[in-house]
Amino acid sequence: MEDGNVACTLVACTSGCTYGGLDYLPGASFPASDGCNTCTCDPSGSGNVGCTKIACHGCERDGIGYAAGAPVPPGDGCNTCTCNAGGEIVCTDVACPEGCTYGGVEYMPGDSFPALDGCNTCTCTAGGGVACTERDCGCDPSSEWWRQYVSTNPGECALIDFACTGGLTYVLNECGCGCEQDPSCPPSFDCKSPEACDLEEIQRRCPYSTIHR
Repeated sequence: MEDGNVACTLVACTSGCTYGGLDYLPGASFPASDGCNTCTCDPSGSGNVGCTKIACHGCERDGIGYAAGAPVPPGDGCNTCTCNAGGEIVCTDVACPEGCTYGGVEYMPGDSFPALDGCNTCTCTAGGGVACTERDCGCDPSSEWWRQYVSTNPGECALIDFACTGGLTYVLNECGCGCEQDPSCPPSFDCKSPEACDLEEIQRRCPYSTIHR
């Protein structure tokens, strides 16, 4: 003012709200901490927060409970899951890269690991296959549990007539000839519980693996 005094308006100031460490303006709405209700900052400017009181339903997976709005571990390891307000687990539907199984061990695409022969190296491919180098490795029939030699005399192999049945494949090297089982087969299976194994499938695909009963 011209006389040097200061004049101010006398409008009542409204106060916002703080909820969950965040500030909100009067009248603003935001999710409640339970993940299913909605809260509102008092429009009158009192600073109070009012929330709906809908009964929220939790979710359960593998015997573990999750609150509504909480993340839930996905079963495939690559998608994202959340427990919704209705008690349902909702997940994204991203196509997961297919892994590989070799020697009874699971690998992700791009992983490298030793081949069963001990000297080559294998890689898990994007399509779930296994690609291995093909170095000429020394052989030892007594230690190659995944193979069964029909003859350990390479000279006789051209004269022997035999077939590799089921999931077996023919093998011929400097040690002789015979059959080898699927490289995904582990050295042994724990089948002490009757329902733990499909014995017929194991014996067809992995006949050289040990079965513990």
